[in-house]
Amino acid sequence: MQRLTLGAVLLLGSASAQQCRDRQIAGPDGGMIDWHDVDGPVYTCAYYTEEKICAQHGDNWRNVFVANEACCGCGGGVTSTQTLSLREHNGQTFTGPLSGTLSDGYDEYPRDTDLEVTLQGSNCRLQWTSFDLESGEDGECVYDWVMVAVGGSTWKYCDKTSLPPTTTFSGDRAVQISLHSDRYYVGAGFELNFACDAGPETQPPQTPEPTTATPLTPEPTTATPPTPVPTTTTPPTPQPTVATQEPVSSGALTLREHTGETFTGPLSGTLSDGYGEYPSNTDLEVTLQGSNCRLQWTSFDFEAAKDGECVWDWVMVTVGISSVKYCGDALPPTTTFSGVGPVVISLHSDAYVQGAGFELNFECGGAEVETPEPVATCADLRTAVGFAASTWYDAGGEQYTCAWYEARATRCSEFGSGYRRVFTASEACCVCGGGAASSDAVDLRQP
Repeated sequence: MQRLTLGAVLLLGSASAQQCRDRQIAGPDGGMIDWHDVDGPVYTCAYYTEEKICAQHGDNWRNVFVANEACCGCGGGVTSTQTLSLREHNGQTFTGPLSGTLSDGYDEYPRDTDLEVTLQGSNCRLQWTSFDLESGEDGECVYDWVMVAVGGSTWKYCDKTSLPPTTTFSGDRAVQISLHSDRYYVGAGFELNFACDAGPETQPPQTPEPTTATPLTPEPTTATPPTPVPTTTTPPTPQPTVATQEPVSSGALTLREHTGETFTGPLSGTLSDGYGEYPSNTDLEVTLQGSNCRLQWTSFDFEAAKDGECVWDWVMVTVGISSVKYCGDALPPTTTFSGVGPVVISLHSDAYVQGAGFELNFECGGAEVETPEPVATCADLRTAVGFAASTWYDAGGEQYTCAWYEARATRCSEFGSGYRRVFTASEACCVCGGGAASSDAVDLRQP
């Protein structure tokens, strides 16, 4: 697909750029679909607009957004679109209100590269639509990565097995998205959708269009739009019929009382540390298991960072191999984790200074946990160092293990028959067609 340059895109202020479009969300297969509320795909922006129920229900039934945020007919939607790339806009800052797509700008990003773009605005939201970077080692992104930096917090993403989580950064912030690559293997890169509101200093008076006030309300007649509530003649509202699908309130959870426990969606409620002041030398955690889990922080007070790093006390949120630590007294960003997966919230404190702790609101949809079918086992071969078995790696160095070969589909065919160190990858690694049937498989030949 041909990528547009900024010059080919309608900029803010032009008539076309002010046209509104309804928001999208990630679908079950990871692609983008038109927004619908939590009750299902029938209840779209078109439904809300045609049934004129924005005033009655537009702030309820959240599915990443509510209708009043997602739908042009309810006063929400997106009013400006840009197509940005790190390749063409490296080092530039773009100020809200704005929305659009951001990508690396290459079919395959280059080696030895450092590029960045900054989005400045309030409530900036990133929703990833494609992601393919070189895999890391031992859960760490050490070769190639995309990094998102907001204030003193940073998130590194690599690999291609899953999309990074959808994230909303509450408040007026600069969101920096950067790409780093080393001099070896590269991938197809990334693409994401972004949307930022205007910051406080650029906030328009009330409505984006200084023309008629009617576009903000979907009701065509101005006689009854302010209050559609008294007339109960419009109960074609879907909501009461499927109340069972709404998240079940789990009340107030605390790390103090529920550490080590897992709570499965659909559910919603509050989570806090559970103390007036969290204790010293503490490690506590709770796991939320569900779909599209959303965390919105309401209070936060921890020992401050040192040189921008949380080294003493922190709250850490972990999803898959990605984790981020928060400390200090600024509220962490509101975050929605698209897809199904456990979200682990943990607290760590050292022996010295403590704070008042944290509280957040959470909401998770239901999740069906599939039991994997048993798979025929294969173990990668190992080599011996002295009398101890050691993980095999090829003659290129310790980073080139079977896991490294597995991270990219073409590596076995490209390098699997070379770089022999006792074995080649085609002999040692299950992913390359080698390995053995026992997890104790080891060849006692010295490298």
